[in-house]
Amino acid sequence: MAAGRVSVFRPKRLPKVRLGMFSPPDERGGVDLSAERQTYKMSVYKAIPEQHGSAMTSLDFDRTGRRGKDGLERPLLGDRQWVFAHLSDPHIACADRIPWRDLLGKRLLGRLRWILYRRIGYSAEMFSLLQDDLRRIRPQQTVVTGDLTHLSLPTEFEAARQWLTSLGAPTEVMVVPGNHDAYVETDWEQTFVRWLDYMVSDPPYREQGSLQGLDDVFPTLRIRSGVALIGVSTAHPSAPFSAVGGIGASQLEKLAALLQKTAAQRLFRILLIHHPPIPGVVSRRKGLTDAEELYSVLSRFGTDLILHGHAHKNKYYTLKMESRSIPVIGAASVSSAERSRERVASYSVVGVTSSGDGWDVRIGRRVYSPRAGHFVDGEERRFHVP
Repeated sequence: MAAGRVSVFRPKRLPKVRLGMFSPPDERGGVDLSAERQTYKMSVYKAIPEQHGSAMTSLDFDRTGRRGKDGLERPLLGDRQWVFAHLSDPHIACADRIPWRDLLGKRLLGRLRWILYRRIGYSAEMFSLLQDDLRRIRPQQTVVTGDLTHLSLPTEFEAARQWLTSLGAPTEVMVVPGNHDAYVETDWEQTFVRWLDYMVSDPPYREQGSLQGLDDVFPTLRIRSGVALIGVSTAHPSAPFSAVGGIGASQLEKLAALLQKTAAQRLFRILLIHHPPIPGVVSRRKGLTDAEELYSVLSRFGTDLILHGHAHKNKYYTLKMESRSIPVIGAASVSSAERSRERVASYSVVGVTSSGDGWDVRIGRRVYSPRAGHFVDGEERRFHVP
């Protein structure tokens, strides 16, 4: 395929974004699921907007500030609190002409929709503003919950790789893929291999042998300061006009084992997933096909927090179960050009602190302000996990 310039979605008034637009990073240093399967109960398993805490006007993560040579304030992270950023759905897309042979089938529909509508819904400007904001916040880890690309073209994967490099080293950035990253069947070596070091588990928990597909890679586990980041992939090609996702039996079995193991280690467990695990957040044609099976795993082994993307909405929910309730946080697109409260470009800054009787969690939004021209503090919520 002929190489072309690659950019993110952008309004026409914004400059074209090319490969190489991103700055380099700073120099820094088996459980049997057939047993005890629970009945899927829509009356229990539903989306309920959660009121964990009152809205706050600023993010206070026990930091002191320090101003760098560029004049930007550099907050320092507290010793007891582990802080990470949650981003989702950047939708990096090929801006130039794409060979017709690469637009057969579903990609053609996606390309036409982007030309007619979606390109004005995303802004390339957000990427530089985001990078500036992350340099100021200085999270210890960044997680990205899918849809880094739009049509899963190799050129988009390469541009997304450059963007990931701008966020940090592979040990500092963790990725789970979304449905747009598996828009159609693709060559593994030309696509996901480019991100493999950003997706895989820490070496002690990594799958042995050759990794030839997403089911060989996921679920993944990275442990940081008593926090277990557990990633699952819901990405697989689907029919035209469909954006469904699925985890699959193999991943679910391994996920159950990971949840059981990390619970025994008394870690704070965070599940990273692209599709919302709760019905009703998106339509059925965009939903998680095995949500019932995931519900069964979570009802048995639990997790402490779920972070997802896909819906392009800032949402707080609770996953209600008979034995537990799990906070669920949905993220808007980090490159969104929309201005509504739910869909404005934003990301979350999450602070997790170990306390004597559990974990204290603070989740604050960083929201793009058209008036200020940069990201500002948004709503914050707090809750305690025993």
